[in-house]
Amino acid sequence: MKKIALIFLLFSCTTYQSFIQVNDFDSIPNGSKEIIVLGPIEYFLDVLKENTIHYYESGNGIVTDEILLDEGTRAQYKVYEMKSQIKIVPYWGITQKVINEAQLWGGYETTAFMSKDMERVIYNSSKKRPKKVFDYGIMLASQAGQYEVN
Repeated sequence: MKKIALIFLLFSCTTYQSFIQVNDFDSIPNGSKEIIVLGPIEYFLDVLKENTIHYYESGNGIVTDEILLDEGTRAQYKVYEMKSQIKIVPYWGITQKVINEAQLWGGYETTAFMSKDMERVIYNSSKKRPKKVFDYGIMLASQAGQYEVN
């Protein structure tokens, strides 16, 4: 257990090269799960195109390709159209680089619990990586029009 705590302490202090500049939003209430944008989905699709973010159609909306925010953080957004608004649901995950570094410092058994799966973001201002993913979603939403968080 001490080994796992040491690894988390080490990685919480490690900085990664940022690929995308993400503004920090402090007014978001903890527990928020989605971003609502007023307007048609075409406005948001234009924002994705302007930011060279690829997406594909999914059952009842669209899904972005994975976006690397920094060397350790992956983001993905699922977007659903509902009447005159859209709902953006952010997901996050760690990169293979994080897993490799954990294996290097703590051994293979310490990474058994680490997953490359994407997790739904529940906003918590003290959790650095999910917060960054949610904040980037808000940046995109603000370019598409008026937004609110739920």
